[in-house]
Amino acid sequence: MDRRTYTHRGPNIPGNIRKLIAKIYVENKDQTAHEVMTELHRQMEKKGRQDWPPGWPGISAIQKELEKFRKKHQDLDDEDKLWGCIALSDHPLPPHTIPIVYRVWANALLIGKPLTIRQAKWASYLSHVYIDKDDKGNIEEKVIETLRSTASQAAAHEKVLKLTGGLPARYSDMLWYWLQDAHLYYVLTGDGRPLNKISDDR
Repeated sequence: MDRRTYTHRGPNIPGNIRKLIAKIYVENKDQTAHEVMTELHRQMEKKGRQDWPPGWPGISAIQKELEKFRKKHQDLDDEDKLWGCIALSDHPLPPHTIPIVYRVWANALLIGKPLTIRQAKWASYLSHVYIDKDDKGNIEEKVIETLRSTASQAAAHEKVLKLTGGLPARYSDMLWYWLQDAHLYYVLTGDGRPLNKISDDR
């Protein structure tokens, strides 16, 4: 049976699949349920797991999940507004990180992906992972680009986390979030063992 035509009542959607649906939704919240379903099935097939019925989850289940996400998303939209200095009045950042956030803001603006408040927050949080506190301002643009990309990913993770009900309790469900932690740990220490361990366990 074509995965796209599955209409029977299937098993409850587990946390890891709900997270995938949320991730796809967060990447483009204007997608239709059919587009989300198609991408979900593609990603499920890519993982090579065969412990779900053919074509599952179907369009009805996807529509129900998206309806839940859209209701929750209304409360997240404030931090999805574009960042500028004026945003500090309602969304303050540590003052010592503002110069770096401005570098990230400029990088994002120039590639046509303006920085959101949520992304600026994460750029501020993670700035010292990539940039030495004693740096005098000679920061390579590729470092700023990497920080922008990482902040964008962290912002997406935060939204997925809030849409799917908070921090996972199980080891297997936390691996997706830990993958970014392991990468940041590698940047800090050069030790790739946690990254390899998490990649293998996924």
